[in-house]
Amino acid sequence: MPIQARGRGISGEVGRGLQKGQANVSFRARRHHVGRTEKDPKHAMSKGDLLEMEGFIQDALGGGQYTIKVDQGGAIVRAQLSGRMRRHHIRVLPGDRVRVAVSPYDLSHGLIVYRGKS
Repeated sequence: MPIQARGRGISGEVGRGLQKGQANVSFRARRHHVGRTEKDPKHAMSKGDLLEMEGFIQDALGGGQYTIKVDQGGAIVRAQLSGRMRRHHIRVLPGDRVRVAVSPYDLSHGLIVYRGKS
């Protein structure tokens, strides 16, 4: 097997000693797709799959977390502001009525998606 210098090989591919028919995939292109998985439409979760519950804020915790007492069953949910509410600088205080979107898989964590009128 002859050793080729860097540059164009026999078949025209650019790279380090590529044989005819081998693909030239750079490290950068391979690194870009590491860890990515294609979303399976059957198992992908959308915002429509979240459960929305009404409640009021009991306490403001550190790190943008809030404890919310939900009207349905009186459960306590730990939630944070959704991205849209953060982007529009919507403030919430203890005692405010809010709507919380909760994942059906973990009912103790959620997102605050709406602040009701006081």
